[in-house]
Parts: sequence; C-alpha cells; structure tokens
Amino acid sequence: MENKKKLLVTLANSSYITQARQLFSCVYWNAGWDGDYMLLACEIAEHELVWFRDKGILIKTCTPLFDGSLGHRNYSTTVTAKFYLFTEEFKKWEHIIFLDADIIVRATLDGLIRTEGFSSPKTCKNYFKHYFTANESNDLALLKKDYNFNRPAFNSGVISFNTSLIEPDTFEKICGIFYKYADISNGDDSILNLFFYKQWNIVPIVYNVLVHNFGLKKYNKAIVLHFNKPANFREKNLRPWEEGNPFYHEWKANLDKAEYIDLQNVQPGKKWNFFEIKIHSFLINSWIYINIVYNSLKFFFGNTLKYHVLYKLGYYLIYIKNSPERLIGRVGAMLKKYRPDLYNKLKNK
Repeated sequence: MENKKKLLVTLANSSYITQARQLFSCVYWNAGWDGDYMLLACEIAEHELVWFRDKGILIKTCTPLFDGSLGHRNYSTTVTAKFYLFTEEFKKWEHIIFLDADIIVRATLDGLIRTEGFSSPKTCKNYFKHYFTANESNDLALLKKDYNFNRPAFNSGVISFNTSLIEPDTFEKICGIFYKYADISNGDDSILNLFFYKQWNIVPIVYNVLVHNFGLKKYNKAIVLHFNKPANFREKNLRPWEEGNPFYHEWKANLDKAEYIDLQNVQPGKKWNFFEIKIHSFLINSWIYINIVYNSLKFFFGNTLKYHVLYKLGYYLIYIKNSPERLIGRVGAMLKKYRPDLYNKLKNK
C-alpha cells in the first residue's frame, strides 16, 4: 500500500492498548484524519496487535532505549520510543503528528499539519526548569550555562514536524543527549526540549490543553484534551477511562466507535474556524494565568476577601467562554460587510 503524505502516530505498551484504540477512534471520527495511522508498539504481544492491523493501522514494534524509570515522577521508559520518530525511515512521509495515547481529540488537526519545522503548543505552568531534577552531579549547572531555564517549554504529548528536519544523524544526536542527561531528565519532554531548543515553533494552546491544570470541567473547550496526569475530582484522582471521571462517557463513546473505523472512508471531521481557535486559546491562557496569580496571592496573604476579587475575574472569562460563537458570529458579519477581502481570507485559513 502506498504511503500517504502525512502520518499520525501514538505510542503504547501492553497497558495502554485500549487508550490507543480510543485515540485512533476520535482522530478518525472527530478529526477526519486522511493520512496514515501508526502505532509505536512497545513490548506488546502479537495477538494484541491484530485489531490494529485489521483496521489498516501501521505497526512499528520498538523497544525502550533505557532500562528503569525516569525522573522524580518515575516516568515509564516506554516514552523513549518516541525518539524513533526521528529516524530516516519516517522520511517516507512529509509531515508527522504525534499524540500521546491519553488524549481526546475533538476536532480537525489542520492547525498542526500546516506548520513548518517542529511545532508544539506552549505549556503555561511548565517551564524549562520543571523538566529537570537536580542530583549530585554538576550536569544541571552545566546545562544552565547554555539554556535559559526560565523560558517556556512544550509538552511532547503533542508534537508536529516536517520530516525535512530529519537528517542521517538526528536520531543518534537525540539519543546522545538522552544518555548524557538521563539521570536528571523527567522523561522525553526534557530531551526533546533540549534538542529543539532553537527550532520550536509555538502553535495555539487549544491543541494541547493539559486538563490537570484546570481541575476537571472548569475549562474543557479545546481541540485536544490531554490527561497526562490524574486530575483531582471530588478527592479522587481519576483518568478519563475510569468511571467517575466527568469525561468518562465521552471517552467510552469514542472507544465504542473504534470498531467502526474504516480508513478507506475518510470522515469530514469537526472543524474550528480561525476565530474559535484564537478566542479559546486566549481564554485558556488567561484562565491559567489568573489562577497562578490568585494562588500566589492566596499563599502569601491567605483567604482574605480582598484577594478573592481577583478570582472573580475568572467568572468573566467563563461568561465569554460560554458565548464565543455569538461573538465570532458578530465579528464575522462585520468583516463580511466592511472587509469582504479579509473575511474570505480568514475563512479560507
């Protein structure tokens, strides 16, 4: 079968097979993905891969590049298999999107596929320094000489890149950085942020909303919802595949529809327009920063009524969040009337 120009990849071990099915399902039904699909399979028995093969999903079996756990959160070494994406065999495709298996996709990924070079949304709470852990060596001190540890960083659960950046030694270079800093790295995020330090292009945050940053359901208007950490809900740390999580029914519905995937019949997908992406990205960032400021003031000054005023700003954002389509519609109508050239250009984008 001839390769298509673009490829969507996820990564799973034997514990995340069901999650991978759900991801491929929502990408198929909600994103209307018309490229190839691939599973990076780590230590998964052949009989458990039959479902993916029968659906036409490509399989690349791979082994982790490290023995043991990573970082202060004991990340699984399975994540290191993500580095295989930067081997020359992936140059068969022009563009690659990688999504972690603990993700729900709700709309098309057009904004990721149109990017050049290496792209990923900026995380609002994690900076460069959060991806490294101090130890007895002086590795961290040496890194700080060459890298700004207070600059923003990306979460590698959502990355998009043009394969033209892959060179014969790209994989070896990434592995070299990993083996050098494995003792202080917190998973693959650390290494990819080092390697793409000067090449990273930022895309809107709606393409990687880390749900745990908000508390469940406080803000969930996004194209990509990422459950990379358990989010506390009524004193329970639940993932979306666990009953009791507010996203469980959405996740389960996606999983049930996986049985009806037919890659020969591409779905239309659910589209977001230019204004929706911009407005919701602005609201997400604003919500996070308001909470950061509020929590900081609360930490230093306690729960005084004076500082609760700041938190009330969040309710204003919620008001806007609940009516963006109305705002978009009015702005669009004005543009169409007074600037039809700009309206048509944005509509096409």
